[in-house]
Amino acid sequence: IALSIGAHGFAGFSPSQTGEWERANYAFYVDLETDVTDQWLVQGAARFEDFDDFGTTSNFKVATRYSINESLNLRASYSTGFRAPTPGQSNVTKVSTITVEGVLQQRGQIPPTNPIAQFLGAEALKPEDAKNFTVGMAWDVTDNLTVTADWFQIKLEDRISQTGTISIAGRPVPAGVGCTAASTNLAQCLQELGIPGAADLASVSFFTNDFKTTTQGVDIVATYDMDWNDAGSTVFTAAWNNTQTTVDDAGTEVSRERLVELEQYNPENRGIFTATHSIGDLRLLGRASFYDSWVQADGGAGSNGGPSDTAYVAGGTAYQLRCQINEDHCYDSQWIFDLEAAYTFNERYMVAVGANNIFDEFGPKDLANEDGTIGSGNTYETGTPYGFDGGFYYLRLRVDLD
Repeated sequence: IALSIGAHGFAGFSPSQTGEWERANYAFYVDLETDVTDQWLVQGAARFEDFDDFGTTSNFKVATRYSINESLNLRASYSTGFRAPTPGQSNVTKVSTITVEGVLQQRGQIPPTNPIAQFLGAEALKPEDAKNFTVGMAWDVTDNLTVTADWFQIKLEDRISQTGTISIAGRPVPAGVGCTAASTNLAQCLQELGIPGAADLASVSFFTNDFKTTTQGVDIVATYDMDWNDAGSTVFTAAWNNTQTTVDDAGTEVSRERLVELEQYNPENRGIFTATHSIGDLRLLGRASFYDSWVQADGGAGSNGGPSDTAYVAGGTAYQLRCQINEDHCYDSQWIFDLEAAYTFNERYMVAVGANNIFDEFGPKDLANEDGTIGSGNTYETGTPYGFDGGFYYLRLRVDLD
């Protein structure tokens, strides 16, 4: 394979790839809040913003809180939002060396406004649009127990993502792209258009507004205070989150790996359970964190059919999630434990000793090392949601200068 000079993952930016891009925008914002009754609060907000590169956007929010009694409050909100594409996403150009099914390739990332990117389906980036809805409650169950629970839903359209690897090896130059007759394929045409080393490229990618997602979930937090009289007091906190993301509509340029990443990469369930005991100037803390199972799609390229537990659709093609060697890398759930002891003296000094990840969990081994594919070269999977550096043990001294 032909590799460009300095090929080692990413060789840096050349002078021809540099540039200056700017954006001007202005916005108006208004926020109103009123107590309709002693029990009912209503809030409304609106925002108008104008960008000189892609136009205007208008968004709003309505929210309300109703007190059933002094102990129970209900709340809800609905809002729209947006995220503007960055100048970098709209203009970035770079060449890097990647592995595709164990084979080294030169891949170029090009702006979506590049003529070849537009021939491959790209369009100038526009903002992501969001519609958000939440409903929940806060309940003082007893003097010692407080519980909050919220359900949320976020619908995103025109989400910005980098495409998958689009092969251009040997593809002829289409009419109207703007290259000379000497450019016999897309890679040569890219080099003529100003991307150095592009003649050796096997594939390209670019940012695109090409899919819709729905994210919904539940947040539950419970706090309980327990008084032990002369033995001090303990605060117990339990927090649980369940979040699921579904790709509602995937465009033709979004890769299967990106779909799996959106739906399966982040743990669906996450829990944190903490106990903090205080007695005099001594504070003891214990924390247990739970991370649900998750999937890294490094090994799943081109997997169609076969045993599966989730189906995906990209550009009309059904893809299957396959947890096995040489396919998707599926990792189990994990508990992580933290401990800390802190003592305050003379009301100004605090010394603490503790450990994050006290049992020194490094995370799962990178399955790319077992299935024979060329991975990152790391022993442990770097995408582990709780990190791959193992335990962190510390001694900390804090001084209050006031």
